Amino acid sequence: MRNLFFIALVVLLSVSVMANPDALKEIELIKQIQGLTRDNNWEAGITSVSNYTDKERAQLCGLREDYDWAKDAPEEEATPLEFRGYKDLRSSGIITSVKNQGSCGSCWAFAMVACVEAIHGGNMDLSEQHLVSCCKSSSGCNGGYIGSTGQWIRSNGVVQERAYPYQGKTGSCDSNKTKGAKVFVRGVQNLYSDSSIKSMINRGVPVDTGMKVYSDFMHYKGGVYRHTSGSYKGGHAVAIVGYDDNNGCWIIKNSWGTGWGERGYVRMAYGECSVPWMAAAVTK
Repeated sequence: MRNLFFIALVVLLSVSVMANPDALKEIELIKQIQGLTRDNNWEAGITSVSNYTDKERAQLCGLREDYDWAKDAPEEEATPLEFRGYKDLRSSGIITSVKNQGSCGSCWAFAMVACVEAIHGGNMDLSEQHLVSCCKSSSGCNGGYIGSTGQWIRSNGVVQERAYPYQGKTGSCDSNKTKGAKVFVRGVQNLYSDSSIKSMINRGVPVDTGMKVYSDFMHYKGGVYRHTSGSYKGGHAVAIVGYDDNNGCWIIKNSWGTGWGERGYVRMAYGECSVPWMAAAVTK
């Protein structure tokens, strides 16, 4: 049985390399750089998105820059609160299962829906497709925003997944699928500091944030991620669901399926990839 498993693994890796011969070269380069810098706190390997082409990788990163977020940033945060310790909202049962956006640049919808599901107790499966097809402040698979998406849900609500199943393409808004019961949010609050994010997490509220994605991130398998090598691919929206001061990192839920990262999650080192960037929290 063990030999059969080994053979199957070899076949799987062979297919992966055939799909993108550069994937293993990228991974080897990451490991070499980590060895030279002694930055071996995260593992690189073949993931569910390792074999994406450069075009497909860029398409995954569908977050558009909201210039108003930076413009509205306070010049100096008044006496920021300091939180030290560990908090993981997954242990509270409000964080829903990891989803997969596919090759559609709809990360902005998945991150926001993850946050809305959580503040309503995590016992529901809301429709990303409702946002992708109907939220006119964004552009479906061609990208979207964090703050305006939250405001759109505040005004329009979002239906259950079963009412408007995910298609992985923009499509046109189907009004027949949006007539069911909707879930709303009461407010949207922009966040500009680590302490304000930790404050929200301590209150049981996950935070929707942007991050800057580099090609090595595609190969993340586990550990505390720091950008090691590779070119910039674009902005990406994810949900911060916890923090760990002992390891100096955020606990983040991604939308690339469970075949990437730590079953769909990443532990992101503080200060990496511009997090927090265009961050916002929605309230019930």
